[in-house]
Amino acid sequence: MTNDKIKGISLIIITAFLLSLMALFVKLAGHIPTAEKLVYRNTISIIVSFFIILKTKGSFFGTKESRNGLIGRTVLGTIGLLAKIYAVSHMLLANATMLTELSPFFVIIFSYIFLKEKLKPMQIFAITIAFIGMIFVVHPSGSKFEIIAALCALLSAIMAGGAYTTMRYLGPIEKPVTVVFFYTFISSLLCLPFMIYSYVPLNGKQFLFLMLASAACAIAEFTVVNAYKFAPSKDISLYTYSGVIFSAIFEFLIWFKLPTVNDIIGYVIIIFAAIMLFLYGTKFKNTNKKALTR
Repeated sequence: MTNDKIKGISLIIITAFLLSLMALFVKLAGHIPTAEKLVYRNTISIIVSFFIILKTKGSFFGTKESRNGLIGRTVLGTIGLLAKIYAVSHMLLANATMLTELSPFFVIIFSYIFLKEKLKPMQIFAITIAFIGMIFVVHPSGSKFEIIAALCALLSAIMAGGAYTTMRYLGPIEKPVTVVFFYTFISSLLCLPFMIYSYVPLNGKQFLFLMLASAACAIAEFTVVNAYKFAPSKDISLYTYSGVIFSAIFEFLIWFKLPTVNDIIGYVIIIFAAIMLFLYGTKFKNTNKKALTR
């Protein structure tokens, strides 16, 4: 294993840890309207990206060519983040994390629908397996509130899949810091009226937790960008599932709760499907390389 790949894997695991921390702090903030949590969560990312763009004399709102992509990424990302915040606030962190990690499977589906990328039989099989695992985690027989929270986590994965698809379009034509600023700034503006309408004053502890969530998210945005500079997605994306382990540990240490047997079965099935995609992607790329060298 090369040094660059080790660095990439390390940074992806750090990213998963930071995102698990963000979810933990959001949950610890307690019963605050979801829109309000989103605005506070975006604060540090907006400030950091603003000063980076100012210093580098970059673009705050992108080029005309990228505008539709930026708007699409922002709308999808905002809906997904609202759904994720609701989910982590109302269900087991590990379950919410695992369901939101279904997004790579939705990326494949959306890439087929919108980017006209060919869907391979192995990909269809892996997606089917992942959805079977999802059923174990969602618990159709659970309470109404558990099901709503689980569906929000699933909605977050779907929206993230759509957002990542737009990122593949934006990648060659827009700088990452512009995408981060546009998304966090505009999503906060969209949620600001709802925040004002249902505003709940924060005590010192709640404000601290939301600022910690914002800081964890801001750092994660930079660690993930650097991770993919050291190694391609196919080599390191699988390690994002380490976030489920971190979330389960946090949940146990603070609330003394552990995933059920059904939850763990669902985790294993979903991660197995992800490993299938990982191995298939590696084999497919190696086959193409051999064909090109002949």
